[in-house]
Amino acid sequence: MRVLKRRPSGAMLVAFLALAVAIGGTASALPGKKSIDKNDLKKNVVKSSNVKNNVLTGDDVNEAALVGLLGNSLKVRKVTDADFDQGDVTVLTAQCQTGETLVSGGYRVPVTGAAGARPYVSQSAPVIAGSPTDTAAEGDLPNAWLVRGVNDSANDNQTLISFALCASLGS
Repeated sequence: MRVLKRRPSGAMLVAFLALAVAIGGTASALPGKKSIDKNDLKKNVVKSSNVKNNVLTGDDVNEAALVGLLGNSLKVRKVTDADFDQGDVTVLTAQCQTGETLVSGGYRVPVTGAAGARPYVSQSAPVIAGSPTDTAAEGDLPNAWLVRGVNDSANDNQTLISFALCASLGS
């Protein structure tokens, strides 16, 4: 019996290559499940429109990085309750100064004590500081950020921070 010792033709090599790509695919994925770290993204590719509303909290905001966003006109005004004991309900209002406009605001609840044992925020909203109900009438612009926190954890001396981002757009 005779064995043929021929090389495959160029067309046959292209066909095998196409078959390998079709079977194996060319897609790649991030390692891990639903995880992205800073090395997976190029700089400035995540825009505001890519982030779902109301999912970022004070823990996600680097306040120092916000300064300079509008030149020197953006200020962070903070109010902190560092003695937030078990069973307490507290309301903190971070207020813009005269001549400043409220741009945004939020809160931060640093993790202290046992894992998962920390207060929760029941309200975080723009308000008009000093009004009887802390709410804005139609046409009024809020000048402060109100945060209402409840410490139902088993730990005393918890911390809650309210902050207002204020801009001086005039002058």
